[in-house]
Parts: sequence; C-alpha cells; structure tokens
Amino acid sequence: MKLRTITLELVALAGCVPEIAPAPADALPPHTAEAPPPAPEPAIAVLWREPLRFSDQALLLGVDRRARRAYLRIETKSPESWQLVTVDLASGRRLDTWTATDAKPLVHDGDRFHPPSGDAAADRRRLAEMMIASGPWHTRAWEHWPIDGAVPGATVWTEAPRDGKDGDWLWLAQGDSVARVGVGLTASYHARFSPDGSRIAWTGCVRAPCGYDLHFARLADAASGRYQSAGVPEGSGPLWSADGRTIFTEGLKSRTLGAERCIYRVDADTARASEVLCARDLQALDLDDAGSRGLVTLEDGDPGRQVQTFIALDLARGTLGARHTVDRASGDAHVHGDLVLAAHQDGLAVIDLAADRHAIVPHAEGYFSLLQVAWDGDRALLLRTLPDDTVELVRLDPRRILAQRRDSAPQFAGK
Repeated sequence: MKLRTITLELVALAGCVPEIAPAPADALPPHTAEAPPPAPEPAIAVLWREPLRFSDQALLLGVDRRARRAYLRIETKSPESWQLVTVDLASGRRLDTWTATDAKPLVHDGDRFHPPSGDAAADRRRLAEMMIASGPWHTRAWEHWPIDGAVPGATVWTEAPRDGKDGDWLWLAQGDSVARVGVGLTASYHARFSPDGSRIAWTGCVRAPCGYDLHFARLADAASGRYQSAGVPEGSGPLWSADGRTIFTEGLKSRTLGAERCIYRVDADTARASEVLCARDLQALDLDDAGSRGLVTLEDGDPGRQVQTFIALDLARGTLGARHTVDRASGDAHVHGDLVLAAHQDGLAVIDLAADRHAIVPHAEGYFSLLQVAWDGDRALLLRTLPDDTVELVRLDPRRILAQRRDSAPQFAGK
C-alpha cells in the first residue's frame, strides 16, 4: 500500500515539471561561447625592454630559436662592467646575467677573450654553448662575442701574441687540446667554421704592415700548423656556402693603389679564387642564414645624397640576380631570401628585392641596430633604442611593413 502511494505521488510530481525550451545561441554562458581569434602580432612587436643610461650600450649577440632565448651584451660605464644577458623571449624577462668587471674579468682589451682570474677553459665552454645555440656559425659574424667561433667539439679565439710581439694569434681548442692556428702569421682574425664544423677559414697577414689574405684548413691540419692560402689581396672575413665547398670573401683586384674591390668565391678544396664582381664602389657582402643567398652592395653619389644598389647573389652559381636601389641608404645591410634590412639616413630601410620596392621605418620609431640581426622565419629580431634611451628587442615583420608603408621620397640620382 505504501509503495503504491509513493509511486502515484512521483507520477503526479512528474506531470508538474514545466518543459524547458533550449536557450538561443546568443544567450549561452560566456564560458561556452567560442573565444575570439587572437589579435595578429603588430608589424613591430616588443619582446624585451629595459631603460639604459646614455653612456651604456646594448648589442644583440644571437638568438636560440629552440629554447626561445636571446643573448645580449650590455656594457655599462658607471660602474664599468660587461654583461652577457640571457632573455626569455616568451616573458621578456632576464633569465641570467653574467657580469665581468675589473675584479672578475671575462673580457678586456676590446672584444677579445683573455683568460680571467678564474677558469678560462670553463668560460670558453659556456660561451661556446651559447654561440652554438645561436647558429648558424658559417654565415654569421661574431665580432662582438668574447670568442671568435664555436662548433660542437671545437672553439676558436684570439689573443695577443705570447712572445710579446705585435699582432694577434688565433687559438683552436678541441677537447683538452689547444693549438695555435696560422703559425707563421703575424695577425689572424675573423675565424669562421664550415657548416659541418670540419674546416676553418680566417684572414691573416705575414708581417707588418699587413697584407691580409684568406686562409683555411681542415681542423686536423689547422691544429698541426698547416693551412692553404687563396691569394685574395686584403681579403675580408670569410663566409661559407651551405654545402661547405665554397668560401666567399671581399678583397682587392690587385694590391695597386686605387684597385677595384671584388667579391671572390674560393674553392675550399683547390684554393682557386675567382671573381664574382669587381667595382670601385663595392661596399659590402652579406649572406643569409641558409648560406644560399648573398647580398652585394654598391654605392654611388656624394655623402648625404648617396645611392645604394642592393644586388642578390646566387651562391650556388656565383651569379647576380634581382637588384633594388635606395637613396640615402648605407651599405650596412642584412639579407634573408629576397628581404633586406638596411641602414638609412631617415631610419630603417625594409627592402623586397623580388618586388623591387622598399619602405622606411623612420627614426621617430626608434634607432635600429644592424650590428646583429637574427631571423625567426621571415621576421627579424633586432635591437632598437628609443629617444628616452630605452632599449628594446623587437620582432619586425618586413612583409607587413612593406604592405603598410609607402616607398621613401624624395629620390636622388647618383653621380
């Protein structure tokens, strides 16, 4: 009897439950609505920023793309110190600050590495790890690091001669073995490892006043004092092709007064040097990170009204390709495929060689440093200084800059 009563009561209650209609889509609770798409990154995105004093200086040394870290060099005058700062690109915060002072020297006498009061070999290993993570080492200029170059298993650096004479000696460390590179040369600079790390190239001279040449060797030969010379008059810092078979360098056509400057390609097996381009107004040579595309810069016109012509260089064929001319630019430039960043009298020139056009980011948006540029895909990472001396590490999208801004004006004609 009791069971039947309860059942009837439940049935009665069920008949009293009102029917609930589904809510309209626009009335859904906020937590169930679709999230709006993220806002696109601006054409110039700030990754890190710090105020510096006017006398201080910051340089970008390299970027570890895998760990999403950047390595910066910051020099302060008061107190006098040298810092190697590691920045996290995701948070924009310092992860580590490695400081050198007179009491604890890491670097002294310019940019060269000199053994500190502690463990010099340990310092070199730590620097080498950072440099390797910042690769590629075969196309990058490393002048602002305390060491000249590093690949897995080998590090090279410059020191003053140990015999007390003038000049600079190049040293190669492989594990616990340390040997001088370029025995017989008075001064050696600009060491670059090949892409596979099996060879090394550098510039050096036999006696003062120096007549520089391009030298190179396999690491085993370099450690034994053997090397080849290319015979390039006043050769500049070497840059390797992606396959490691060719070394590119600038030099004079001859050692005579007023000789043209040339771009040379040197066969790394035979040491045969051949001219790619010679011109009196040749300014600079740069290679992209892939080691497949180069950039040659020519200058014409008077200072302040000069015209720079940027020309693509196919490294595999050693031939010249697309070119673009920018008034009042300088030869200080970096190439990445068809994209070029160049210093300009009014700011930063952003160039698309394939489209034959450029745009200018004016100084009002900061002074961009081209001493070192790292690439993250088609976006460039570089430093800029704002008018209030704040330094920022930014990620710049050249294609968006070109799409948003017009070419610079007015245009001058060179001589």
